[in-house]
Amino acid sequence: MADITAMLHLHFEEFKTLKPETIRKNINSINQETKEHNKDFSELDAALTNHFFGKR
Repeated sequence: MADITAMLHLHFEEFKTLKPETIRKNINSINQETKEHNKDFSELDAALTNHFFGKR
């Protein structure tokens, strides 16, 4: 997640004024919301995580 935080912070005007930690917290919040409210996304996320990183 540090990579996407750095990309957003360095390359997008909307994120340049925010601290990386704030961006990271916002990403975590959005990810958690999406997982809680969208069963299809949760299943896809689990399948991709399992495929690329093994079972967690």
